[in-house]
Amino acid sequence: MADGLDALEAAYLSELPATEKASFESSNDKFINILRGTFEKNIDMFELYAMRNVFVLNEDSDPALVTAVKKDIESKFVNQPKVRHMLL
Repeated sequence: MADGLDALEAAYLSELPATEKASFESSNDKFINILRGTFEKNIDMFELYAMRNVFVLNEDSDPALVTAVKKDIESKFVNQPKVRHMLL
């Protein structure tokens, strides 16, 4: 994604007047950051979905395994109590 936008930026910068180059670079950087943030948010939501609905231990699972999985989840989401609560 970023490589494609960098290539687009390089193509446009070669044709823009010097006075507009800084503005274009700044706008392009902001756009990349917005895309990256949206992508990361969607990946995080998918990860939560997968952990809650795909990678689920059934009721017959070994209690030690269930405890280990819960500890792993707690350690990964220690700073996100709402997320941790949803998963446990």
